[in-house]
Amino acid sequence: MTTVDRSSVASEWTAGPTGSSSTTARTASALPTEHATVPEAIDPKQLEIRLALRVVVHLAQVGPLEFTARPESTQQGIAESLRVTQGAVSKVLRRLSAADVVQHERHHVWTRKRRMQAYSLTPRGLELARRCKERLPEPESLA
Repeated sequence: MTTVDRSSVASEWTAGPTGSSSTTARTASALPTEHATVPEAIDPKQLEIRLALRVVVHLAQVGPLEFTARPESTQQGIAESLRVTQGAVSKVLRRLSAADVVQHERHHVWTRKRRMQAYSLTPRGLELARRCKERLPEPESLA
C-alpha cells in the first residue's frame, strides 16, 4: 500500500501539471483513487424512518415525563443525543406526533430557566419501542 502526502497532492492539484499557479481545471482522475469509495444513494425516506425509530428508542430510554422533564426529552436534547440537527428532529417529531407515537407538553426542564416542550411516548410509542428493542441484538452478541 502506498502512502500519499496530502499536502503535495493538494499543491499539485492547485498548481497544475507544470507547477504554474494557473487556475486551469484538472480532472478528478488526477488524484489517487485507490481507496476512494462512492457512497450509495440513500433514499431520504429511509433516513427519516431510521431517525424516527432512533427517536422512539431514545425517548423510551429517557422515560416518562415527571414534574420536571429531563433535558434529553426536548428537541435540542434529542438532537444532541442522536447527533443530528434539531430541524431533522423537529420534522420527525411532528410526524410521530401525528401518528400518535409521541406526545408533547410544556414542562419545567432541569437546568433550564423557562418551560419548554418536552416529548414522551404514548402507549402506542412504548409498544413500538418494545418491538424495536426485541429486534436489536444484545450488546454481548456484538463482540
